[in-house]
Amino acid sequence: MTSLRTSTIGFPRTGPKREMKMALEKYWGKKITESELLEVSDKVALQSLRDQEAAGVDLIGVGDHTLYDHVLDWSERFGLTCKRVREAKLTGLEAYFTQARGRDGIPALDMTKYFDSNYHYMVPEVGEDTVPRADFSSFVAHVQLLRSKAAKADSVVPIVLGPVTLAKLCKYVDGTRKTAAVLVKELVPLYKALLEELGRGATGVKEVQLHEPWLVMSDAEKGTEVKILTEAVYKELSSANSKGPAVNLCVHFDSLSPAVYSYVVELPVQRVTLDFCRSKAMVEIVEKQGFPATKELGAGVVDGRNVWRNEAAAGGILQRIRKAVQDDARVVVAPSCSLQFVPYDLDHEEEGSIPSEVRSKLAFAKQKLEVLTKLASSSTAAASPVEWIGEDNLSGVEGAKGVTPEMYTRSEPFKERRGKQLAELPDFPTTTIGSFPQTAEIRKLRREWKEGKVGKAAYEEQIDKEIERVV
Repeated sequence: MTSLRTSTIGFPRTGPKREMKMALEKYWGKKITESELLEVSDKVALQSLRDQEAAGVDLIGVGDHTLYDHVLDWSERFGLTCKRVREAKLTGLEAYFTQARGRDGIPALDMTKYFDSNYHYMVPEVGEDTVPRADFSSFVAHVQLLRSKAAKADSVVPIVLGPVTLAKLCKYVDGTRKTAAVLVKELVPLYKALLEELGRGATGVKEVQLHEPWLVMSDAEKGTEVKILTEAVYKELSSANSKGPAVNLCVHFDSLSPAVYSYVVELPVQRVTLDFCRSKAMVEIVEKQGFPATKELGAGVVDGRNVWRNEAAAGGILQRIRKAVQDDARVVVAPSCSLQFVPYDLDHEEEGSIPSEVRSKLAFAKQKLEVLTKLASSSTAAASPVEWIGEDNLSGVEGAKGVTPEMYTRSEPFKERRGKQLAELPDFPTTTIGSFPQTAEIRKLRREWKEGKVGKAAYEEQIDKEIERVV
């Protein structure tokens, strides 16, 4: 077997030592300027590129780097700024961070879980007067910067949030008659323009990733609005992009259902990258239904959702994928999703902080790159399958000798557990998912405490009163 090509579909945005977090806090505290913040941002993105190049990744996903949230980035690039921020006539980073964090008199956008990950995104708001308008200048400039710094410019592959997923992630407000279907139709001409711009002139990329994780959702089944939209959108994008960059359609966070798989692999794109880590179902579907001979398959076998190496298990799945596709030239090894969901680098953990028998089993983002390239080599890709992924994680770990697959299975069905869990709650219970926004008074109090103008006891007393009030 020959070596396979490798691809990434996202990388941690924080920086190796959380440089972005520290720069943002300084910027919000008015300790650095906007240009200084953007300088740190570029350095972090370049470091991510260099780390992926050093690992030997062939196709490096870029453009997912963000100051705050990639969904907010794309809503801004498509002109979906929320109405209250538009009415306040805010622009640039002032508008961006107001939507992210809010300010006195202007609440932030809602924040909710990004599919079933632990990441939360800012929910774009679409009203009757929302008119999408494109401004891709900062994104294109970012891609051009990375191409100019890359060892091989064509290894740089822009990551774009797909139109169907972006529209479905939005919140439709103020009684608008607009729906995801309406918004998608308004967005398609702008996506055409983006693909055209990325493929020409100084940018001139050979490939673009369109991320459509919404296709793992139940409403993507055959006969649904999502299926109809997806097929129409990609047909239109393909007709307008016949001489443009190749499209890698990336679908992650779960296995596709057999019905969805059957139409997704027939979409007019050059590669389809799938998540093979959430369950055994995805590889079984590929084996049963086959894969089109005219397309490439992105094999998402390196788990982007946990910190385990899983080399043997991933190697076994990859073996089965290669056998099903029957052409190594059309298989590209990839993570199951963006690596943003794992820490940056295991080497930054202090010696002795993690037991050695556990440490040898771990892989953060940089180590996942090592796993990726090892799997793509002919010797590692032929690893024996591991039936139970926990066996690969825990073998040899002290204290894990008694762990069995049965321990990963709940003792009671969901319906029985649910009744016991909600026995004393009302029909529609409510909850919160995090802290309450800081008011101007709380910020003032915290600042005075840090400056020594307020004692610790007085500070904690006021904080306790505020907690009691909001609860």
